[in-house]
Amino acid sequence: MNNLINDMSMLNYKGYMGQVEFDDEVDIFHGEVINTRSVITFQGKTVQEIKGAFIDSIEDYLDFCAELGEKPEKPYLAASLLL
Repeated sequence: MNNLINDMSMLNYKGYMGQVEFDDEVDIFHGEVINTRSVITFQGKTVQEIKGAFIDSIEDYLDFCAELGEKPEKPYLAASLLL
């Protein structure tokens, strides 16, 4: 997880940014990659699980694109999300 940065509720892996929220009704973290048009989601019950699920979801997305022979969508730059 050397390429993983945890900044409050944001995760970053290979340029993909994941926003994490905690649902206290079901005691689970859930998140979504926010800098692509592709829908990439992840969830976990602990901080370690959500970090692992985030990385696994990105890797699954990249593997799925490779299997289809398609280029994965490149993540948008963080600055463009603020506009």
